[in-house]
Amino acid sequence: MVDEANSIECPFSDHSFLLASLNIRKEKEKSKIIKFRNLSVANLDKISTEIDSIDWKPLRNLKSIEDKWLFLKDSLIKIIDSIAPLKEISIKMHNQFPWYDEELIILKHSYQQLQSASRRQNTRVYFSIFTNFVSKIIRA
Repeated sequence: MVDEANSIECPFSDHSFLLASLNIRKEKEKSKIIKFRNLSVANLDKISTEIDSIDWKPLRNLKSIEDKWLFLKDSLIKIIDSIAPLKEISIKMHNQFPWYDEELIILKHSYQQLQSASRRQNTRVYFSIFTNFVSKIIRA
């Protein structure tokens, strides 16, 4: 670990300066993988439309509450996966603070997306969505 060491006398004190050459290997940058869905306003509208078109008749034929829950859950997951599938992104975690976790990364990404959409669309609806998001973050 220590390649070379040397001491130099201090001209104004009885102490000495210590010089050392260290052989320290830099750790590889760690990547963090985050899973997310694109739940934009357009995708949420598509999901809502698809949910409205679900055939609920098979649900009535199921006896147990567990079977009914599985039917509902599977139907919703199938719709959501078809419109907004789970995606993975890899984020290099160089020089990140310990509190900079997955939740904060997602919040920052969502903030930036909503802000740019608000600027691009330049409508009251997008601006309202952005300001509501910001106010929820501030209150949290």
